[in-house]
Amino acid sequence: MFCLRIILSSLLLFSCGPGFSDFVADLGNSYYFADTNALDKIIYYENNDKASTVIGNLVVSYNRKGNFIVALRQPERKHHKQVAIEKMFERKCEYWIIDTGNRRILGPLAKDEYFDKIKIIGIPENALETPASSGVPMFCFKGEANSARK
Repeated sequence: MFCLRIILSSLLLFSCGPGFSDFVADLGNSYYFADTNALDKIIYYENNDKASTVIGNLVVSYNRKGNFIVALRQPERKHHKQVAIEKMFERKCEYWIIDTGNRRILGPLAKDEYFDKIKIIGIPENALETPASSGVPMFCFKGEANSARK
């Protein structure tokens, strides 16, 4: 009985609240990246204790360059698991640019649009290549990699 009580107490204690892998990164100017589980990775803006999602699930890569945040998003899958797996291979990633100084959001952008915009702004083509995003090409099927134009 004592062992059962300890097991139940442990389950209750560790199953509630934030998990061990929850992560929030301050991107500056009140923008944040939140990673609360494998399928919940967003960029949000917080003002006067009110948060609003800027880029929804699933942000697979992001980086800050000066007053700009660049991000790569795998569109959310809202289908049955089997259909989602099949559809996942058809989806392309969305590219986003956030001007944190002017609170201007560009996105979702296609790959070519993204590279045209960052060239004008002066953001390097490899801005989304970070150690945390080294696996991004596996999310972006059909050649939608996060590296320079192909």
